[in-house]
Amino acid sequence: IGRAIGCERRTFSMSPEIGYFCGKILSFWKNDVVITREEIAGLTANLLSTPAAPTAPTRFSDWLRENAGTLGRRYFSELARRR
Repeated sequence: IGRAIGCERRTFSMSPEIGYFCGKILSFWKNDVVITREEIAGLTANLLSTPAAPTAPTRFSDWLRENAGTLGRRYFSELARRR
């Protein structure tokens, strides 16, 4: 994704506790909920993927290429979206 939008970032591992702590800081800074303990538990339990075949009509790589110019340019608050 970073390469597609021209903003490569390094990735690194950290403990779930440190990740949650960093998420809390970002949540406070953005006045939003960035990540929850339940989401971290789901990610560490490998629940982000499924063995089933994709069902969407659009390939993610195609969508990414089409939207690369606007992707990641603005922050959208999940809490504000739900209000």
